[in-house]
Amino acid sequence: MAMSIVTAGFLFWVVTHPDQFSLPNYTFRSLQSNAVALPTIFTQEFVQELPPLEDQAQFPLAQPVLRIGAKVIQAPVPKYDQGMYLDINLKSRVLALFQDGQAKVLYKVLAIGPPDLPTPIGTFKVLHKEENHFASKEKVWMPWSMHIIGDVFIHGIPYYPGGRILKSRYSHGCIRLNTDQQQALYQQVALGTPVVVY
Repeated sequence: MAMSIVTAGFLFWVVTHPDQFSLPNYTFRSLQSNAVALPTIFTQEFVQELPPLEDQAQFPLAQPVLRIGAKVIQAPVPKYDQGMYLDINLKSRVLALFQDGQAKVLYKVLAIGPPDLPTPIGTFKVLHKEENHFASKEKVWMPWSMHIIGDVFIHGIPYYPGGRILKSRYSHGCIRLNTDQQQALYQQVALGTPVVVY
């Protein structure tokens, strides 16, 4: 009972004398758990407050990663530190969307051109966008298409006029993504956005 009175008195003094009592600056950061939905009290991590903005250059923002099976792919090193651009690695088959030097999202590339009709390498830009482009040579629809050069587009999974999905490991030089992911990309990328393919 006496201890409770002492504790209550101490807390009252702290509240009424904030200028004479201080604690280090702390903030709470939520943790994510994919396994169990834990009560809020167990999903907080006590961490020190971030340094002032001018000192945060030494604490870069977390970069997204792409998990393909057991393989974890890190975001590539940025090639530009300003503006938006697409970074497409044909070897690892990963497309990264960058904004001001930070990778915003990574997508798995489902198909590229075969050895005898390779996807061109170089720096291009988004020349034209079309929600559903019809490829006259292949006779397929290519959803959420972004034209970058010649007959080469970045697009979702193609399908025939009857609705049958085109299933192939290779494209005719285009860069193919999952359709839902390509739609999200299409809605973020403006005409003229640089596209780096290597």
